[in-house]
Amino acid sequence: LLNRMDPITKTADFTVSDIYDIYNVLGTATVTVTLPAAASYSGRVLHFKTLANFAIQASAAVVIPNNGTAVGQPIVAGGAGSAGNSTTIVSNGVSWIAVRTSVM
Repeated sequence: LLNRMDPITKTADFTVSDIYDIYNVLGTATVTVTLPAAASYSGRVLHFKTLANFAIQASAAVVIPNNGTAVGQPIVAGGAGSAGNSTTIVSNGVSWIAVRTSVM
């Protein structure tokens, strides 16, 4: 049984914590997320959702997008009409891999 907290809402740049797995992000511009080392969290699943029209990006190029072709920074795409976009990423012990992206 996992002992996880309810989703948390962030309004500015932040670092992923050990107790939250679901992040709702409400900012006025692109929000930068510092992810933990994938090697330390193999199998961990993180969910990110925008609550406004902006992007959520990783602080380093450590996320492999859905197409699996390159490592990039965006976790959730931004821009006009992007409120409600979300992405689920999973650590494979080497990188964070985007396994599900929902565009509103």
